Amino acid sequence: MARDKTVKHIKSRPPKNTEDLRLKRVQTEIQNTLSAQARLGRSDADFWQTIREENPTHILLGYDQHVKEVQILEHFPHLKIERCSAYQPELFKSSKF
Repeated sequence: MARDKTVKHIKSRPPKNTEDLRLKRVQTEIQNTLSAQARLGRSDADFWQTIREENPTHILLGYDQHVKEVQILEHFPHLKIERCSAYQPELFKSSKF
């Protein structure tokens, strides 16, 4: 989950909901449907270090996340990466929670 300052940097505006609220809501949703975890990114914005710390086997990217799969695979060739398609984003986008 992106930190508030990361959202502001990427979107040039602060998020509608705080990082803690977004994280809590996403954790609640995935707890009920997936065996997965959500966590806040590092406050120093080191995306790669977050992945190293978690050492996942899979990464699920949101449809609107701007990182390219090939960039992740350059650092972590063993990862299986999937990207979600938009499913009713007017209802289920994390900023709507």
